[in-house]
Amino acid sequence: MKMLTTLEASKLLGVSQRTVSIWLKKNIIPGYKFGKGKRAEWRLNEDSLLEYIRRQANPFQRQIDEDLWERNLRILENAPEDDEPLTEEEIEGIEAGKKDIREGRVTSLEQVEEELGI
Repeated sequence: MKMLTTLEASKLLGVSQRTVSIWLKKNIIPGYKFGKGKRAEWRLNEDSLLEYIRRQANPFQRQIDEDLWERNLRILENAPEDDEPLTEEEIEGIEAGKKDIREGRVTSLEQVEEELGI
């Protein structure tokens, strides 16, 4: 376990040594205070600090992931419950459609719209 000084941590984080000290005092980043009074010094566990950096690395991507998760959750929550098996008529319709596709009897969307006058 490698321990870092506030100076080493500031270089790793890309902030000033004072900012590191403030973050340590506010428990924003993990660290340990050794000694007492004015001579006390902060030390940071390198592995803990690297884990903190990984968690904070891309807040924009985290927000995108959270938004996507929430959107998918809403879709699932609002999805109709359709656990009923297909009816015989539905199965026959699917099979007839497959047969038409295999035999080349297909109609384009444009042809259907033209026939319907859409």
